[in-house]
Parts: sequence; C-alpha cells; structure tokens
Amino acid sequence: MIGAPFPIGENKPLSERPINRKFPCGDWRSLILCVLVCCFCCPVPGQPRLLDNFEEGTGKWSTRSEEKPNRKQPLGAVLPVIVPRHQTSSRCGLFLVSAAQSGEVVRFVFPVDGERFVKEKIPGLSLWLLGDGSASEIFLVLAVYQDGKETLFRCPLRLPDEWERRELYWSQFVSEDGLSVGPFLSWTRELRLEKVGPFLPFFFFIDDLTAVEPLPGPKIVGARLVVDFRTVTSINGLRWGTNFASENLELLEDPRARKWLAGLSLGWVRIQMDEVARQGSLEVALARIQRWAQQVQGLRMVPVVNLSPRSVEDLTSGIFEAECQVITQRLSPTVRLYEIFQRPREPPLRLKPEMCADYFQRVMTVLKRSAPNIQIGGVGESAAWRERLTLLLSQPFKPDFLSVHFYGSRLTSTSDDELMAAARWTVPSDLPDQVPLTGLVDWLKRLFPPKGVPLAVTECAVNWQKGAQGEALDQRVSSGLGVAWLVAVFCQLAGKAEALLQYKVSGGGWGLLNSEAIPTPLYWALWVCQTYFPVGTALVSSTTSIPGVLCLAGSTATARNLLLVNTTADIVDLKVEVLGALPAKTMRLRQLRGGETPSYQERTPTASLSLKLLPYDVRILQFVL
Repeated sequence: MIGAPFPIGENKPLSERPINRKFPCGDWRSLILCVLVCCFCCPVPGQPRLLDNFEEGTGKWSTRSEEKPNRKQPLGAVLPVIVPRHQTSSRCGLFLVSAAQSGEVVRFVFPVDGERFVKEKIPGLSLWLLGDGSASEIFLVLAVYQDGKETLFRCPLRLPDEWERRELYWSQFVSEDGLSVGPFLSWTRELRLEKVGPFLPFFFFIDDLTAVEPLPGPKIVGARLVVDFRTVTSINGLRWGTNFASENLELLEDPRARKWLAGLSLGWVRIQMDEVARQGSLEVALARIQRWAQQVQGLRMVPVVNLSPRSVEDLTSGIFEAECQVITQRLSPTVRLYEIFQRPREPPLRLKPEMCADYFQRVMTVLKRSAPNIQIGGVGESAAWRERLTLLLSQPFKPDFLSVHFYGSRLTSTSDDELMAAARWTVPSDLPDQVPLTGLVDWLKRLFPPKGVPLAVTECAVNWQKGAQGEALDQRVSSGLGVAWLVAVFCQLAGKAEALLQYKVSGGGWGLLNSEAIPTPLYWALWVCQTYFPVGTALVSSTTSIPGVLCLAGSTATARNLLLVNTTADIVDLKVEVLGALPAKTMRLRQLRGGETPSYQERTPTASLSLKLLPYDVRILQFVL
C-alpha cells in the first residue's frame, strides 16, 4: 500500500486529506491503481533533448534525504505511475513526501551533465508539474562541484493544482550570494528537488523533464544617443538608501559590512519600529534602535524610523499617539526623520485615505509640538494608488515628505519585458489605477507650490513576492536584470524624487551584502548611481532614438558623466554624440559585472563613439576634466 510507509501522525489520514478534485486520481485507492497498472503502459516516442519522461521507470532518480535517527519510515520516495494529461495518458513520476520535523530535508536527486548544457547552449529546463492541491512549495536545485566545493543554486516551485508546463531559465537559479548559475553551469552535476522541514505530507507528479531548446541569439538593434552638457535641465537631489530589518541590526558590528556600506554613501536608511518591538519589549527595541541609529550616523547616513500602529484600536484609543511621543523623545536628538504608517490600505489597518490623513495630522501635530526639529512623512502606501492619493491629498494633509513603495510586480509570472517597462514608466506592471512616480512628483509641486512636497520611495525592488520566511521568490530580484531594473528606476527619478530605498540591506536574496558581508550585484547597482550622480549633480539634456535605452547625463566639478542602461533583451549598437564635454583629460568606460567590481577602461576623449550594449547592460561613460 502506498500510504502505509507515509503516516502523518496526529493529522488526518491521507484518504481524508482535501486534494484537488481536478486531479484524475481523486483518492489514494485510485493512486494505488495508477501504480499497479504502470507495467502495462506502452512507451511513447522520444522527444528532443528529453532528460526523463519516466517511460522506463524512475531508476535515474535517487533519494538523499536528511532524516532524524529515530525515523522509522523514509522521508521521500519516487514511483512510476500513469496519470492522464490533456486527454492523453503517459507514465510520469510520483514523488511522495511524508511529514518532516525541523531539521529534516527531503531530497530527490537526478544526475545532469552541465558541460553538455553549455556545449549545446541550453538556456534552461522545462517540466510538466502537478501538485496535490495543498499549494505546497519545493525548491529545484542545481548542485555545482568546483575545486572540491559544492555550491547550490535554488529556484522555488509552487505546486499547481492542475498540470502546468514550467520553463525555468538558468538566471532563475541563484546562490546564497545572489549569483546566478550561468557562469558555473559547466560544473553542474546534479538536479535536486528538496524541501526543508518542518512540513506536512504532500505529493506531486513530474513528467517530461526536458532541456529547453536553445533560443535564437538576441537581435542587434541600432540606436542613437545625443547628449548636450551645455543644457542643464535640473539638479539631482536623489540618493539611494536601504532598509534594515531586526535581523540586520547586528550587521553594523561587522567591520567588513561597515566598510562596504560606507563606500556607498547612502542617504536614508529605514527601520520599522513595530517589527523590532515584536522581538521583545518596547524598552529593548528603543535601546537597539538607538544603537543602530548612532552607528548609521557614524557612516554618514540618515536614520529613518517607521512608526505604524498594530491595530485600528491603537489609533482610536490614543495608544499609538502616546507611543510615538515616547519613541521620539527617547530617540532624540539622534533620529530626526520619521515615517507614519506602513501599508495602511492592507491588513491589519485597512484605513480609508480620509482616516489616514486625519490620524496622520493628529500625530504630526503632537510630535512637532514636543520636538519641533523632527521631520515627519507618510503614509507608506504599498503603491501610488491614484484614487487613494487623490482622496488623501484632498484632505488637510501636508507631510514633510510623501512616502510610497514601488515594486515592478507582485507576480513571479511577469515577463522580463513587462518588468523593464515598469521601470521605464515608474508604474507597477500588474496593478491598476496607478500614478507614475514621475507624474506624482509634478502633482505634488502643483498641490504644494512653489517647491512641492518631497517624494520618498521607502521600499523598492523588482518584485514584491515573498516566501514563508520572507525570502525573495522571484530570483530576478538579484540577477543582472534586477541590477539594470534598479539603475533604470534611478535614472527616471533622478532630479525629481528625494529618496529611493532598496528593499533590504541583507538576507533572503534581497540584500546589498550577503551573509558574509560580501557585496552582491545589487550593491554595485547602487554604487554606480551614488558614485557618478551624487546630490548636486547638474543633470543635462539627453535623447535616445529608442525607448529601451535610458541615459542619465550630468556634470560635477570634476567630470561629465553618462549612465547608460539597456532595458531590453536585444544587443544595441549605440552611436553616441556628446556636446560640451571636451576638452577632457581622459575618457573612462566602466561596465557592471554582477558581483564583481565594475570593469575599467581608459580611452582617448572623443565627441563621437560607438558602444555595443548587451541585454540588460549597465555602462558608465565619463569625461574627466
């Protein structure tokens, strides 16, 4: 009996567990029958680049689970079964997983040849997948063996409740350091399916594990860029910042982390008081944040504390107002910037814009009375919702800065092109009724003349989707595309917004630094913006012939700088014409290269040149005066 080796302890028996009724084997008796009839299945014709279609059984798969010593039954097993798929029946693999305790890992292993993938220019893998209706998640892992060391590159997989074909490209397999498997593909020896306990029992099916057919090479597109350093359009006031979580508070005790963060010259760094306070008492949280704020100031960054109520009752009863007074008094004078509310549209608050404005003004009035030197902004909206902002700004409401969040998408299925379009237009790809962030800046100037209210984007990343532990589910967050995305957003908001805060300084695949305080590719995305376009840079006129290539050009006291971003999957043959940059001592060209220090070349200064921009390429062209 299939169910026998996989008991679920005190949980319901497998026969009573709710499963997807679209699944043709609707109960375990049917599932057993599927296994029994496997021996009568006839093979189907082979497929190109097929790795395994289970027609010859499951002999290529092995289990290598990490189990507790007292376990009596195996944690995982794989069996050949017949399951109908799109009006056809073929043999597939049934992966059975029993309940796991903390510290246990179920692992299914399949041998692969990374050298073959490289030689045949395979861009990724595809498979047919069907879950049991429990919405469980597993990880597809590529194991790389190089110089006697094993490195794992993971890609999350949510189990669907009906057959789905998934295509997974190498850029989606990312290590703990934020690197994609691409450069290490030839050393890949194993494909693994694994999940770390604790978890309840579940099962899933896989069929037609295949190497994706090589894609045609990127097409080459011609484009022109004209930059005129004689025409100043605005002055840049935008600086990158980042967010600290409670788990990151000890990061600044590490001298390596302090060194790298100091090299970024960040502006605002933000932390949420409520998130820190949940780890202990308010008194302990205040002490931790005071220490953090002092360290941040020592690195010449500006600490920002987010204050948000845990419930509507805290607002209506006055508890939140009283807490805010205590917090600002205790953190004074170290902290002078505060943000009120965090995603008020969403649970647990679900506040209407009118209520947001009313409570914000109450809190702001009380805090400014006791600490007139502080600045208070809000309201930390999850996106620039047109209707909510219209209602909010129609109230008696004037913060010291308006804060919103910006994510390219909230869906991992969003295409690369859609994500990049979101960066170019500063509008999320998957949300309706949004105000472009560039348009929101103009809106604030009209509503609050003559200078308007500064715009602060207090959370920013390619994709908002998070796993159960807060990890990034879209591996593009820290890929080359993610780097180009962040730089593109900076290009669009430079000279308009005041602050742009990357989502998280470290951890979960989001960070600027990895667990060993080593820079990730995202670090260099912020570095190139901060280094070449500091606050006070005179931004100048630039025009490109295609929308997919962005250019930010500006003058400092020592150089004329161009920041170029190719937001497309094409190779762009770019003809550059520069006015007003000569004479110059030298011309430098730099290119971002993942987690490594950007490349460096020196050339003879010229007003006309050609550059070949690779897909999602980021370059700096500098004329040194």
